[in-house]
Amino acid sequence: MNTDARVLLNWADTLIVVGLLGTLLSTIAAYFADQHLTLAQQIAAHLGILLFPSVLKLAYVARLNAMKHLNYWT
Repeated sequence: MNTDARVLLNWADTLIVVGLLGTLLSTIAAYFADQHLTLAQQIAAHLGILLFPSVLKLAYVARLNAMKHLNYWT
């Protein structure tokens, strides 16, 4: 069981970084580089602004769950 929690913790940490970077890059693309993008790219950037924070939130919950199983708060 400890191994599963450690794997979950590693995945959660990775997804937190992906969520943060995705949110940052989507925001830059949607609001600061919009004049250089096609309409489809702008739509994708705005969708990224919605989706990447969701990944971040789910990864954070997964991290808390893994830390609970690893007894980080004893």
